[in-house]
Order: sequence, then structure tokens, then C-alpha cells
Amino acid sequence: QRNRMADDTFGIPIIDFGIYGLQNDESGPLSDGQLHDLASAVYRACTEVGFLYLKNHGVDMQQVEKMRGVSKAFFLLPEETKKRYARVDGNDFGYIAKEVERLNPEREAGDLKEAFNITPNNAKAKKWPEEEIPGFKDEVMTLFNQCNKLSIRILEVMAIGLKLDRDAFTKYHTPNNICATTMRSLYYNTLQEDFIPKAGQVRCGEHSD
Repeated sequence: QRNRMADDTFGIPIIDFGIYGLQNDESGPLSDGQLHDLASAVYRACTEVGFLYLKNHGVDMQQVEKMRGVSKAFFLLPEETKKRYARVDGNDFGYIAKEVERLNPEREAGDLKEAFNITPNNAKAKKWPEEEIPGFKDEVMTLFNQCNKLSIRILEVMAIGLKLDRDAFTKYHTPNNICATTMRSLYYNTLQEDFIPKAGQVRCGEHSD
């Protein structure tokens, strides 16, 4: 029987996350029982297909566009300016220049993309381009906090679907816990027609997360 929380009309499981979306914060916390159908739909999508699409998640799409705007403004800055905000050893936060990353270590050439990583830890090491782009931090962190809150709810639903304790995953993602929670802004700059990539070079190397 088709779960009322899911739709696979296009071959991709589309999960209606509305019952636990960010737009329902005022309704109060939901019990494991209230999330049972949603957890079952997510479990089936992950085990039978391997990926899914969430709708009614509650992330503010206007904020997504604001984030896109400040990100574009940053990536269009001169290279020397961007490098002032490069990530440093031991801290994943900050700018990553083109060809610095190789997400597939078997490829010798670096990926043809730039990135800016946002992480919740190592606050003292963070340098924000506020002088060049006023409001950058506020726009980025507003979206980060929304996405982080949603991801916690997704992890709770996955735990319920696996018949684990509700905090089986989320307990490793608390503010006092060192974790790899990261939001990335990626930039694939225009390549000129006469650009010749290095042997085996791609935009983003094959990888798993």
C-alpha cells in the first residue's frame, strides 16, 4: 500500500515532510508515534531506492536566494581578496580556491571549482568578508541555522525508521560536540572556449559523503 507521505510519480521518492517541517515550529514537539508514517516512508525510500526528495521542509526559499546573492558577490571578488579568507590547517571553515580540492584522490588534477565552507565550530578562527560584502555573515548563518535545524529533524526521522533511539544520530551533532557539520557554497566559474583541462581533470571528483 502506497504511503500517504510519499509519492514516486517520477521514479524519485518524493517525501512530504510537512508534518515535521520548519513551518510547524509553533505546533510543539511530535512524538515518535506521530512521526511513524513519515519515518516509514523515509526508510523505504532509502532502502529501496537510495535517495529521496523532500517537499514542505520549511526552509525559506527567499533566504536561499539571499545566500546565493552574497555567495556570488564573494566569488566574484579578486582572487587575492578571497584568499584572505582561506581555510587554515585544522579548521574547515573558509574559502577554498580552484584546484585545491581533489574529492576523488585517484585523480591527479584538482577540481575546477571554488568553495566557501561554513562550520559551527572553531569560532575564533573564523574570518568573514564583512568589509567587502556587508551582511554576508548574517545571510549565511540564517540559512545555515535553518538547514541545520532541518537536518537534525531528518536524522531523528531516520533513527525512528531504523527503530533506534530518536537521538541515536543527533546526539553527535550538539553544539558541545565536535562534528563535521558543514554547509558549502560552491562556485563553478565559466571556462573559456580555449581552456584546456589537465589530464583527468573534472569540475567535482567522484566521491561519497
